[in-house]
Amino acid sequence: MQPSKKIFLSKLVIIGCFVFPISAFGQWQMVSTEDTLFSYRDVTITSDSTVFVCGSTYNSGGVILKSVDFGMTWTTYTFPHACMDISFPTNSVGYAIVLPSSVYKTIDGGNTWSLIVDTLNINKPRRDILFINADTGFVSAQDNWASFYRTTDGGISWQQIVDSSLGSGLQLIGGRYIVFNDGNLYVTGGGFFLKSSNFGDNWMPYLNNSIYNTNFTVAAQNDTIWMAGQGANGSPHYNYGIISRSTDGGINWSVLQFQEFNSFLDIEMVNSLRGYLVGDFYDSIFAFLKTINGGISWSPQQWIGNNPYGFGLKAIHCLNDSTCFAVGSNATIFRITNSGGQVNAIPELTNESLVFFPNPIIDKLNIETTNNELSEFFLYDMTSRKILQQQFINSLTLNVKQLAKGIYIYEVRNKNGLCKKGKVVKD
Repeated sequence: MQPSKKIFLSKLVIIGCFVFPISAFGQWQMVSTEDTLFSYRDVTITSDSTVFVCGSTYNSGGVILKSVDFGMTWTTYTFPHACMDISFPTNSVGYAIVLPSSVYKTIDGGNTWSLIVDTLNINKPRRDILFINADTGFVSAQDNWASFYRTTDGGISWQQIVDSSLGSGLQLIGGRYIVFNDGNLYVTGGGFFLKSSNFGDNWMPYLNNSIYNTNFTVAAQNDTIWMAGQGANGSPHYNYGIISRSTDGGINWSVLQFQEFNSFLDIEMVNSLRGYLVGDFYDSIFAFLKTINGGISWSPQQWIGNNPYGFGLKAIHCLNDSTCFAVGSNATIFRITNSGGQVNAIPELTNESLVFFPNPIIDKLNIETTNNELSEFFLYDMTSRKILQQQFINSLTLNVKQLAKGIYIYEVRNKNGLCKKGKVVKD
């Protein structure tokens, strides 16, 4: 597990770095060549502008990338298992959680890493690590079984937090995402989130009663809280990206639905007005959403880059409103240096007649429309990889007999934008 020399990684190709100054980039720009051998799960930027990317390799090994020149070159550090999440409370001290539940620590700014905890008895894939200073940190996990650990001595010893005052099912604290803001600690997962004002000793549950929601991520600025994920139960939100917003500390919620996204996986609120959302589905328009009014509305931003394998974005982190990195599957790394440029209007669903059948599909898939204009059909798997793309006028029949069984996302577009989108099952 030795770090490499500083090199241009064979899996990372910089786009235009030596032609334009960094400050000239006007939108999200991919600074990597996608590769199915890598999947990046987390990204963080320290106050001295050092960027760290945490992820896994095709053979279940782990990797942390480090860049001190804003993504132009990277050094790597490898682990025996996948790196799931990373946290840097200072420029020199950082922590990473590595499967199955090991904790590694660096005290020299990520040049070397040491194993400090072999196992925290966490056996679930969804987990997060957050240190609020060099000594005090938390690890959380949740997926049918919850667990939450705290250390106050820099990771030497850990205490599992259990709050017996909570109702059944919540006493074992845990969630998929941790955030700390204004002295309060939050964890979220499923349709709930918990809040602690004493660094995890006691917790208060808040239920997002406005929607049955699977929340994957949370952000907070004072009494305003944003949660994002996927609508989990019932029409009209089922299987669509969902954003919930509360301005009274979690008592009341308003909800936004985005059919253009399957689910949102990370939210970054830079301040009370400006923030970003990324998720596990994208197309030629939707990859990044931005708000400039505190989450009342969200709009897509432009992005450029090569995407031969497709990608799903899993994490985003911003140094400030102008400077952000986002990472995801197939070795995807994006960056912006000037807020990502303009926000764009969201294409509206058209009212044209469109029929998609059958669903579930077995051998053939049929699409019929009455607009008498050129349309385009897209089919993606649940990892956001594009499976099919076909232009047609009025009708289209595709042979999908060789398509693997499972759930797919389909989309039909014409010159006016998005016509129809949904999920289809292949039997």
